[in-house]
Amino acid sequence: MRSWTSPVTAQVAYETGITKSFEYWKVSLGSYLTSQDYNRVGTSVSWTHTPEPTSRVMKFEDGMTGTPGTVTLSYPKNDLLTKIITQKFIAQTPWQGIIIQLVMDKQLVL
Repeated sequence: MRSWTSPVTAQVAYETGITKSFEYWKVSLGSYLTSQDYNRVGTSVSWTHTPEPTSRVMKFEDGMTGTPGTVTLSYPKNDLLTKIITQKFIAQTPWQGIIIQLVMDKQLVL
């Protein structure tokens, strides 16, 4: 990537970094590296899956007036650099996943 000289390919470095992070936190990797599902900001994990996500329309209700409305959500790029940055963010904020899991399990009330 970016024509930098490296002893490994960008894909190998990306996938090794994710694998090592999962090993460090003692979490099962499963099929994570091959996932082509888009996260809530439009990035997928699989290095070779780079199609851009489509926009979608979300319905909402104004909390003050009760008026229904819609908004179109457009996603940023699903390019290789965005994948790297997303995984770096996830690796540097491991507590985020724990908090989300506790909230989903209703063990923590925010």
